[in-house]
Amino acid sequence: MKKRLILLSVILFSIVVFPVVISGSLEKVFVLKLSYDSGVIKQESVYVTPMYFSEKKDQPEGGYLAKLLSVDKEELYSVGFEFPLEVTDLPVQRLEKGEIDLYLPYNSNAERIEIFSPEGDKVLDIDVRGFIENVCGDGVCDKLESYESCSLDCGKAVFSFVKDFGVFIAGGVILIILLVYLIRKKH
Repeated sequence: MKKRLILLSVILFSIVVFPVVISGSLEKVFVLKLSYDSGVIKQESVYVTPMYFSEKKDQPEGGYLAKLLSVDKEELYSVGFEFPLEVTDLPVQRLEKGEIDLYLPYNSNAERIEIFSPEGDKVLDIDVRGFIENVCGDGVCDKLESYESCSLDCGKAVFSFVKDFGVFIAGGVILIILLVYLIRKKH
């Protein structure tokens, strides 16, 4: 009986909690591909896509800097980075060319992405206003979308509740099952 209860708990967790947690962390992200060629930095592409985003924790000191700025010129997000220009095989070699993909969180107030050199000089200024829109049907429930305005992205109101509180609901169900088991075991 104990094995069945544990198995049921694991299955319930896998079916209810795991998909809710995974789907809940998907958000829109600016993806910026930059190239470096003998000191010259170019924008190769920029686009917005739904993906899993986490802030970069290990930002280099004194490297390049990307800033996402609002229409009011406020800094919405910044991230430090370096181009991968060293080959770590012995002896270490310095390359003249490299590419990097930067991931910045989507923000509907964003206007531009500015890139600064390690010396603090602005080397690129990228207008992103063309990406700022609420597209119904893109799989992401934007701040300006709701179930009423875009049920494709925002789902049903009940699902939204479950998505936000799914972990607590599943935890409560598991707790109730365990309590029932313990009470029956005493008798």
